[in-house]
Amino acid sequence: MPDNTFTQAQVDEAVDKARAPVQAELDKAKGELLDAQSKVKDIETALATKTTEAETLTASIATLTTERDTLKAEVDPLKVSLGSALGKYRDLAVSANPNVPAELVKGASIEEMSQSVEAGIAMVAKIREAMSKQLAQTPVPPGAPPRTSGVPGLEEMSPIEKIKYGIAHPPKA
Repeated sequence: MPDNTFTQAQVDEAVDKARAPVQAELDKAKGELLDAQSKVKDIETALATKTTEAETLTASIATLTTERDTLKAEVDPLKVSLGSALGKYRDLAVSANPNVPAELVKGASIEEMSQSVEAGIAMVAKIREAMSKQLAQTPVPPGAPPRTSGVPGLEEMSPIEKIKYGIAHPPKA
C-alpha cells in the first residue's frame, strides 16, 4: 500500500502551487474591483455635475418664464394701444385723402396703411386720366340747347293758328 504520508514541506509546496493561480485570479479581481470603483466614482461625480447643471437650468427656466409673463403683461396693453392708434391713423388717412375710397385704406401697420393710401392715390389718378381721355373723345356742345315748345312747327304758326291749336289741345292738369 502506498504511503499517504506527506511531509510538511511537501504539503506547503502543494498548497503554494494551488494557491498561486487562485492568488493571481484574486489579484486580477481586486484590480478589476478597483477599476470599477474608480468608474463608479467618476460616474457619481458626473452625475453630481449634471444634477447641478439641471438645477441651474431649472432655475433659469423659472426666471425666463417669469420674465416672459412680465413682458406679456406689458405687451398686451401695447397691442390694444396699437390697434387704437392704427384706427385713428386710418381715419386721418381717409379724411386727408377724400378722393381715395375708404375701403382701400387698410393694413396691420402704419407702413401698410401708408402704402395702401399711396396705391389708392395712384388708382384715383389712373381713373381720372382715363376719364379725361374719354371726355376728350366725346364732344359736348357749348352752351345751353335752344328752347323749344315741344310742339313741332309752333314758331311758324300765326297767332290765330296758335290760339286754335291751344283750344284743340288744352294743357294737362
